[in-house]
Amino acid sequence: MSILVRKINRAKWRLTDKQTVADLRGDAVTSCLRTSGDKLSVWKFDDDDCEKIKYESILALMTGSSKNTIDDTIHVVFLNSKDLKEEGLELGEQKGDTYVKDLVDAHRNIENLNYFKLGKLAELILKQIDTKNVHRINSSKIVNLLINAIEQKRLEFQDLNENLQAKLIEKCKNKNIDIDEITNY
Repeated sequence: MSILVRKINRAKWRLTDKQTVADLRGDAVTSCLRTSGDKLSVWKFDDDDCEKIKYESILALMTGSSKNTIDDTIHVVFLNSKDLKEEGLELGEQKGDTYVKDLVDAHRNIENLNYFKLGKLAELILKQIDTKNVHRINSSKIVNLLINAIEQKRLEFQDLNENLQAKLIEKCKNKNIDIDEITNY
């Protein structure tokens, strides 16, 4: 079974027990399901280890070429690729925007999205939220994740956006981590 991972803003997906997808706030759709070329970016993993999937997907998300800060908290939702297929949602391959080379091929797009299909996707996300299949990671763990990737030589510090480098250095100083060890890998 393949798991697809999408970053969401969990606060935008709050519904009461009596509400349905039709009551979903516009911000959930316009910010968390923002498409480009009728495509939505996800990361695909063929693994049963939820913790590994969570950390790998967040590492991919945090190391894109346009990423310039360390989020306070990231929420990711796990979607079953089988559920997407059953709803008529199509997956296409595209190289991922991440500096972690072994994660580049894990990227996928949900393609040919329209109003109806976005609604189906929103329903799937709400179902995963209801079943507690949303995972959270805080900035401290994100910093550790980035440091570990650098130490394991999966990521080059110099590849990161300059602003992200500065934020990582700042966070390391706050945690009393030797910055030279990270920047010289």
